[in-house]
Amino acid sequence: METTRNVEVGNILVTTGISPAMIGTDVLIQVILLVTQVKDGKISGLVINRESGKEVCNVLKNFPEFDAPIYIGGTIQTTTLFFLHTLANRVVGDKVVSEIHCGGDFEELKKTIAARELYTEQLRFFTGCCEWEKEELEKQISKRAWIILRFTTENAQEIEDVCFSEDSRLWSTLLEKYRPKHPIKDVPFVSN
Repeated sequence: METTRNVEVGNILVTTGISPAMIGTDVLIQVILLVTQVKDGKISGLVINRESGKEVCNVLKNFPEFDAPIYIGGTIQTTTLFFLHTLANRVVGDKVVSEIHCGGDFEELKKTIAARELYTEQLRFFTGCCEWEKEELEKQISKRAWIILRFTTENAQEIEDVCFSEDSRLWSTLLEKYRPKHPIKDVPFVSN
């Protein structure tokens, strides 16, 4: 089993519901994809299972017609629009894991959408993000507040399915699938 010291970009965090005092009650049922490791030791992620109730084409001016919801990525940088995609050959962006990238050429993205050269399953929009000091996240993990999901090239399709899922029960589905049946005390939940 891997240790908590190896939390990295591309991992998915699933709240366990065990430690609300540790992570806050507003994040009790969240699934977060870690997307960036910042130079000052911070790590950031996007909540992938929390829709805002708004559509991207209704929020952004001069944006092509595109039926895609905006997700609430977190409580940091809430006026910033982030996006995950599998369009590296067109939009570029920073590789997160497998074929999933974060950000990129926004004008090229708009052209790709206007030309109808993508599916909604290839793109997700977010306002805001989550951010931790690495030590803070490691402490939360050691207190069993999170399950860490790691993906490899062998299960690349699974990470795309999770990141672009429209399942309103994503959190409970992942928790049921990956939470150990008989957890051992003081061992963090890590799934490979």
